Amino acid sequence: MAEQELARREFLTTVAHELRTPLMAADGYLQIMQKGVLAGDKLNEVLSTVSRNIDQIVTLVNNILFLQEIDHVLPDFQPIDVVKIAETVIENYTKKAEDRHVRLKI
Repeated sequence: MAEQELARREFLTTVAHELRTPLMAADGYLQIMQKGVLAGDKLNEVLSTVSRNIDQIVTLVNNILFLQEIDHVLPDFQPIDVVKIAETVIENYTKKAEDRHVRLKI
């Protein structure tokens, strides 16, 4: 249990850092833009950078939400015997395969 808590804390620290970095960059650029220091091509370049940083934040948040969903879904998964499934598929489709001159093999 202590390992899980340590892993959770490290994960949260990493996530916070990964979110803060693009947020701080975007915030800095937005402050410069508010002061009216930029114009023309430089303004467009800064807007592109802010947009990329926001996209990065959205991607990180989406990944976090995906991980949260996995935590909800994983308990529903049950171990399965993949070999048994493959054998059943081969058994069920051998006749159709033979009719088409196809050989199924595991």
